[in-house]
Amino acid sequence: MHLTYGPHAGSSNIYSINYLDITFLLQSGRNNITVLASAPDLSLYSRPKTPKGFWAQILIDESEHFATGPDWKAAPASHILNAP
Repeated sequence: MHLTYGPHAGSSNIYSINYLDITFLLQSGRNNITVLASAPDLSLYSRPKTPKGFWAQILIDESEHFATGPDWKAAPASHILNAP
């Protein structure tokens, strides 16, 4: 099931986040969540090129269970959540 095409491009100092609550899709037992991320090398006059990245986080009962790290693998999200 496809849910979204994601947020619009961010500007040089503002990043876009797309929040999805997928609780209604989860079932007892194992669930598989897949995210496809792409970052075309495009820029617009009002949106200069910025470093590309991807961040995903899974919360269960408002508690973080895992998130993507700087290498796109599962890792604690403290490097993002506690960023200045």
